[in-house]
Amino acid sequence: MTAAAHAAAPSRAQTAQPHPETVAQLSTNFDADHKARNSDPETSKAAARRTVHFATSHAGRILLALQQHGPMSPKRLFDFTGLSVVQIDRRRLELIRAGLVRIKKADDGATMTHDGCEILEAVRA
Repeated sequence: MTAAAHAAAPSRAQTAQPHPETVAQLSTNFDADHKARNSDPETSKAAARRTVHFATSHAGRILLALQQHGPMSPKRLFDFTGLSVVQIDRRRLELIRAGLVRIKKADDGATMTHDGCEILEAVRA
């Protein structure tokens, strides 16, 4: 591929979009109510409501990458999602609690890591 064609081609992060059913499932697991307190100003509550959109879109991209490309660390997930390690780590626990992702274990039960990060894998339904 030429440099011009490569620059014009969409990246994996731009083309990888979660299936609408995945987004619907994820959106039921991420609740904005716990992101703002009753005493917070309305602007903070509005910001909390917007976090649901970001959480589900980020979670969907992470899950899709793991489903399509197999287990990998947050550092490697960046290549497929365009999300930073920090953004991926913010969604990791939510995806684990939702039963969609788990931390990969070796045969002896030890947590598998790569470049100092736990390896994540999609849970097969």
